[in-house]
Amino acid sequence: MTREYEAYLRDKVDVARRSKRTGKSLSHAEVEAHFATRRARIKGQT
Repeated sequence: MTREYEAYLRDKVDVARRSKRTGKSLSHAEVEAHFATRRARIKGQT
């Protein structure tokens, strides 16, 4: 793993932790519901 990639991952994790702490994250169920709606909308367009 390159240093750049390690830094990228570390930053990504830091952002996620900050979002979780401040209540700006979504639960797994919320994400699943959102994408189920998107999939249904897209399926209806074809």
